[in-house]
Amino acid sequence: MRRFERLGRLGPSMVVIVMTGLVCSSAAAEAAAPGPGWAVSSLAVPTNFAFADDGLCPGEIEGHEEFICDAYSVTVLNTGSEPSTGTIKLEDELPEGVEVDAPGETPFIIARTLEESAEEGFGSRNVSCASLGTSGREIECTYAKPVPAGSGLNVEIHVLVRGAKPETAINYAKVEGGGAVPAATEAANTLNGEAPAFGFQDFHIGVYEADGAIDTRAGDHPSSLTATLDLTSALDPHGSYLAPDLAVQEPKTVTLELPLVSSATHRPPHSARRPI
Repeated sequence: MRRFERLGRLGPSMVVIVMTGLVCSSAAAEAAAPGPGWAVSSLAVPTNFAFADDGLCPGEIEGHEEFICDAYSVTVLNTGSEPSTGTIKLEDELPEGVEVDAPGETPFIIARTLEESAEEGFGSRNVSCASLGTSGREIECTYAKPVPAGSGLNVEIHVLVRGAKPETAINYAKVEGGGAVPAATEAANTLNGEAPAFGFQDFHIGVYEADGAIDTRAGDHPSSLTATLDLTSALDPHGSYLAPDLAVQEPKTVTLELPLVSSATHRPPHSARRPI
């Protein structure tokens, strides 16, 4: 087993571990052919959205305008063993009672590849996003360049909560194109709920074949494995659009034991927000 450990201060968006080259014996006759594949995830940042948060999006800190907003962070990851080919399309349908923030009628969406850093400002020139229709709940993003195996895109959709009623919201996201089979997800979070307790908001392990499909065969030699960890968080009224949330509580030590692999990389799930 490979032991992965992080010590000291960790932000609410902790780490995505992407391990490739897991195959350690000759491929079976029925093994999948190499190719791109998609996994998509949605994370509410902070854990609980609130109508009261709308006043901070946009807001003002020390005389400077800031956008400290509730947001859905949608991450698309190439889980296959080959780069994608052709245009990728990400569609997101926001929950009832939530709509994209649109200062100046321009949707407040920060979209990047996972390699692009926070210093590049509001987003990538290569990822194009738009709000569809008039509801403010349908988002579409496109990216025409190849996405390498183990890499991906992150789209942060900054939103407003339209009402103070406590309820559960479900965000839907779907990715297609790029020469891979479409993938979709849905994720629930609270609106106007109680403050979240300390813990993991999301902890997910994925095991994939060479074509990016989920590997379900016992005793198989998968092509890649991903591990995602995110802490529960709350909006930070003194933050910024790059770091609007804080972990409910900071852990001292996080240890994750993983299989031995030929290579492993780790990166933040929403690299626009904070490094690890």
